Amino acid sequence: MGVGPQLSVWLLLTVTVGLYFITETRAQSGDGEVVPTVKVRFGLMETFTPDLNDSSSPAYMALEMRVVDECTTICSNALGDAFEECDLQNFSEVTARRRQSTTAANMAIRLDSSIPASELPTADTVANAIVEGAANSSLINASSVVITAASFPTPATTGIPLSFTSLGETFTADLMDLTSPASMARVLLLTETLTPFYNNSFPSFQSMNVTGFRNGSIINDLLLAFLASSVPNISDIANVLINASSNITDFNITISSITVNGTDISVSSGVSHKISLITASFFVLLSWLLSSQH
Repeated sequence: MGVGPQLSVWLLLTVTVGLYFITETRAQSGDGEVVPTVKVRFGLMETFTPDLNDSSSPAYMALEMRVVDECTTICSNALGDAFEECDLQNFSEVTARRRQSTTAANMAIRLDSSIPASELPTADTVANAIVEGAANSSLINASSVVITAASFPTPATTGIPLSFTSLGETFTADLMDLTSPASMARVLLLTETLTPFYNNSFPSFQSMNVTGFRNGSIINDLLLAFLASSVPNISDIANVLINASSNITDFNITISSITVNGTDISVSSGVSHKISLITASFFVLLSWLLSSQH
């Protein structure tokens, strides 16, 4: 016995609504978990008709199936295991003055939330995958792909305390208050000076915050944040500061005072403190006098 056209539409609608419900449930699952999603808009080589405004119409569902299938094929081939699904949000009309209106698809490309955020493809990577994959498509206009939104979970980070003394600099009481003008000026000085050194040394470096200043000349307390999946060892963190010290003149870095994560860093014999020209000249003269007496 054949299935009537009304029953066929009802079955298609039931399946589509069921799939939509599953999709939305998965996207919203977890305790406030952010599902990595890139939303894109691209034109279709399809004339827009009013029934594409109605997600329950046969025309909408038929075109939805074609678009989702092609998007899924492109993204799964290009993004591999990082790809989760293509979800059509809606169709919209692209008006033109001298020709028929065409159709645009607004898509949500969801990525695998089990993959660490630092290893997920970027929004640009996702968009470029669609551009390249649709180069020979008879449905998707590759030149029309644009990113409309993106949401990614904040990557897990690990904070590493770093302290060093600025010997010879005077500590004042207002440095105890991080909201004071003196503190804010020094915070800006330290972060703007040191952040580039850590950015250039560690791809996993995320941020630097000054947590306080203490008396003893000036003891500077900082917190460096790294991706939890790639935290450098304390020696490497200290060496960045040690190597940078010879290029920094706006504040003093006493190398022997450096502590990382509560551990005092022993300066190797290959690292020396800067000696003033007067002191160096004195030792040269003293050496010459002693040698001349023999």
